Amino acid sequence: MVNLPAPLPIERAEFRPRDADAATAVFEQLYVGNRTRFDEVGADAALEVSAASNPLLATDRIRSTIGYRVDTEPLDYLFVTRLGAGRMTVTGDGTEIRQRADGVPALLPLGMPLRFDADRIDLTGLRLPLATVLTAAEERGGTAADFRFLGFRPVSGAAARWWTGLFGAARTDLAAADSVLSNPLVAAEFAAALAATALVVFPNTTMVHSAPEPGAAPDSALRRGIDYLHAHATEVVGVADIAAAAGVTPRALQYAFRTHHGTTPLGYLRTIRLDRAHAELLESATGRERRTVAAVALRWGFSNPGRFAAAYRKRFGQPPTRTLRG
Repeated sequence: MVNLPAPLPIERAEFRPRDADAATAVFEQLYVGNRTRFDEVGADAALEVSAASNPLLATDRIRSTIGYRVDTEPLDYLFVTRLGAGRMTVTGDGTEIRQRADGVPALLPLGMPLRFDADRIDLTGLRLPLATVLTAAEERGGTAADFRFLGFRPVSGAAARWWTGLFGAARTDLAAADSVLSNPLVAAEFAAALAATALVVFPNTTMVHSAPEPGAAPDSALRRGIDYLHAHATEVVGVADIAAAAGVTPRALQYAFRTHHGTTPLGYLRTIRLDRAHAELLESATGRERRTVAAVALRWGFSNPGRFAAAYRKRFGQPPTRTLRG
């Protein structure tokens, strides 16, 4: 039996502070350095804050019957919010984002101090490490140094709906007692999918230009990268890790995989994991220990049974259930 990484901790918290000082403490605990000021708090005032997270992503919900203002330091993570009730204005360095209770997601600006003016809101939000977004940008041919978002609203209604659906899945899975997002491989894939989706939904530099192709990586470097992927298929692996093992830059590595294998390094890794899942199903079909297709798929980072079955059929010419039956 292959040893896979230990489960990720999932932290869940709910706060119902009773006064302004307690509410301020909650905001300081959850978010980047900030100063919070509340409007006059009456006897019927209510504030509820809930959060769920693993080390790779976090979701939040804030419901408040009072107004408040927050001044923050520059965000060092991607933060996308939606309003189900109330109004909120976010300003910073000449930028102003007015959110209304229309459910349309908004990407909060990076790299500048921000001021939030919130009035009786029901807000849901998703936080994602900026490093994950920069990795996704490099996979699309950009560079971390040159990458930036160019707008804060989705490029289309369809894009907004796509983000909303993926965000809903993140909230549901993180809240579940048996969350699949405790699986490190699944969590890494899901966080990468969120980052890649953000680059399709919100205007950014990867949409408007591509950096020149890098010089070709030597075959020996590509081989080192592939060897690394095989040796670390059970671990959470990033493009930077693979490039370091190969001895080339991330962009050169991406170019080499696209040129020689028609995929990205992480796409190649998914194929390796698919092969490992295939081998495990074959072993189960002929051995004493019986396993389910869903359990094997999840062990190798495939949380969606339908997508796993489709990828499996495409690669092996039959559904995984047939392999399991022997």
